[in-house]
Amino acid sequence: MPGQSLIKQIKNLASHRLVPLHPFLVEDLGIIQRVKYLQSQKETRFFHDLPLGRDGYGKNVSRWFNERYKQSVGIVKESGKVFHSFRHTFATNLAHNDINDHSLKALMGHSEGSVTFDTYAKRGFPTKLYKDLVVTWILESTWIT
Repeated sequence: MPGQSLIKQIKNLASHRLVPLHPFLVEDLGIIQRVKYLQSQKETRFFHDLPLGRDGYGKNVSRWFNERYKQSVGIVKESGKVFHSFRHTFATNLAHNDINDHSLKALMGHSEGSVTFDTYAKRGFPTKLYKDLVVTWILESTWIT
């Protein structure tokens, strides 16, 4: 959320990025209104009730997903699917659908590995990339793999 301090350091400079929100989150789930409400309640984090663990917040999210949520939606333990599998599936689907490397790295928060993009290009999420990938491609894709 805007103005909050980072309790956990980011992994690398490319990890500090704008993350596009799909219209479903904004229009149907009301994520912007939720942020405004939390700010009015003086909350500084979106998932304010998520406890801070020794290594940050991720382990608790992963544990909840792996121990509780998977079973509730029918993902069997033997499938090998874990919370981080979503990230792998996302990257694989983009790569298999000819999404260019620059766009894939921007969405994943990976460094370009070049002076041009890592040093000189301004960080952000261009409108065309948002429309092409987030609104159109992700909406039309099947994510069960």
